Amino acid sequence: MIPSLHITGFKLFRDLELPKLGGLNLFVGKNNTGKTCLLEAVELYASSSPWDILRVAARREPNGNHRHRIDRFDPFELSAPLQPLLSLFHREREESPSVIQLVSADPAADFRLECAPFLHEILEAETSSSESGKLEPQSRRKQMRHLLQDGMVLSRGKKGPLPLFFEIAINRQMTPGRMTLSPERNTLFEEEGWLHPNASPVAFLPARGFTTNEAKRLWDKASLADKDELLLEWLRFVEPEVRDLRYISDPESGVDLPYLKINGDRGRTPLDSLGDGLTRLFHIGLAMANASGGILLIDEFENGLHWEVQEQLWKALFNASNHFGVQVFATTHSNDCIQAFVGAQKDRLIPSESYVYRLERRGEDIRAHEFSAQGLEAAIRQGIEVR
Repeated sequence: MIPSLHITGFKLFRDLELPKLGGLNLFVGKNNTGKTCLLEAVELYASSSPWDILRVAARREPNGNHRHRIDRFDPFELSAPLQPLLSLFHREREESPSVIQLVSADPAADFRLECAPFLHEILEAETSSSESGKLEPQSRRKQMRHLLQDGMVLSRGKKGPLPLFFEIAINRQMTPGRMTLSPERNTLFEEEGWLHPNASPVAFLPARGFTTNEAKRLWDKASLADKDELLLEWLRFVEPEVRDLRYISDPESGVDLPYLKINGDRGRTPLDSLGDGLTRLFHIGLAMANASGGILLIDEFENGLHWEVQEQLWKALFNASNHFGVQVFATTHSNDCIQAFVGAQKDRLIPSESYVYRLERRGEDIRAHEFSAQGLEAAIRQGIEVR
């Protein structure tokens, strides 16, 4: 479990302190206060492989935002893949190297990702080798190689920093816009002990939910671990007559889709036809089943869920946190969701088991204000804005 977290230099957070974290943690706040960023910071801190950095960086990039050629050297337009990685860093006004640091109670797990000093010069310089403002292909490839192989280093705990070696497609013979870690470098991280010392499963459920392929992959993993019945119990919160779920190939698209067996029905019913609420519940269950013994991250918990079922779901998450050893981090901007959270924790939890933070923008900084269970209930009762 992560008992606290100090975030510096990550996305919107110049310096953010979360002094106490429990089994279930809820983050509220207005738009653009960093709720999703906070979940990503937790995911990055708990990462068990350097590959996780690329996954966090690319998660919110729109599909198809890839250029087929690099016509000039501009790191903010490097055929899209490098920009997500750079966007992990908080933009300081001072001219100093960008550094992300994620620190908790275990010094051996401290995470540090740094842009080498020369990277700032490249980012700010207007580079051109001709009157047209374009670099010659050979010079462009050299600059790219320098940037990708020497521009970033990371370290874990007291381990010395290691450079991240990336490979990127920069010609038409390779898939354009694709970036990956050098396999040799990833092996070196494993051999030299860079991995998180207490690595555990991490499941991130985006606000939009899982894609069809992601959900099928997670269902297969849960089935192999004999967690099918756990997922069916989740679905019965909304549809008590659910008896079974199977993935069946759709005759038109050939894609495997989830179908439910409902008591009293002869055939099977597509899960998607029963509404967004049941699909959202299914995705929460998939994420929870695959986070057993680790960390569950839920962005915009309330999406697709009717307010009447939310309190029961919070209670189920509390039980999951205790029974399966899952630490839950969730976000919301719904008052109904916050009220359901308060109702679910009454007479059930000791104060140290759950925490609620409101993220607030103060000037150019983001600050976290902690609500006690009693304070949160009183604020809602008196009509004080909590979101």
